[in-house]
Amino acid sequence: SFPLDGEIKIKELTFGFPPTKAFSKKKLDSLDKGGIIFKNTKPDLDNLQKLTYDSCNKLLWIDDARIVEIGKISKIFGLEPRIEIEI
Repeated sequence: SFPLDGEIKIKELTFGFPPTKAFSKKKLDSLDKGGIIFKNTKPDLDNLQKLTYDSCNKLLWIDDARIVEIGKISKIFGLEPRIEIEI
């Protein structure tokens, strides 16, 4: 049950951003078919992590200090903006 207490291991954390206006039809089609296009511009991944972990305090976990392991973290473009956390 939430909020989690004890050791927390994050398996995967994904930040999904909407495509920019400069995206070609080819890139948009790729996203539509489930393709992955990484976002290599701001915001910085470390800043996104910190904000997300702090925002989840008392909702998903008691305190982000309980996070003991972090697996895959990525910034991608997607047709639907999102943050996905797999614990």
